[in-house]
Amino acid sequence: MGWTWEIEELPEASGALKGWLVNTTFQRPDTHTGVLGTGRGRKEFIAVGASESGAVKTAWLLAELIVRHELMEAFRYRGVRIFDPHHTVDELSMPHRARTAAK
Repeated sequence: MGWTWEIEELPEASGALKGWLVNTTFQRPDTHTGVLGTGRGRKEFIAVGASESGAVKTAWLLAELIVRHELMEAFRYRGVRIFDPHHTVDELSMPHRARTAAK
């Protein structure tokens, strides 16, 4: 999948290093066009002073989240992506609002 990592340093106002924002990138087909390109996962914060285990486990979490995200995009029921991770909170609440309005 062509995994890589993006690491962004976060300085404090004083200029001292506060920590890092870390995310993973990977090669995947675009959700709308199917064209192969680079996808980026969410960023997570790792503080200065975090243990090696904490940093590695955060990296694992990021990899796990992106694989789950891709599975949610790929899973179809009757040709429909029913677990679309790109839905907004408003879109995700539509079934509940529709059921409530129907009562």
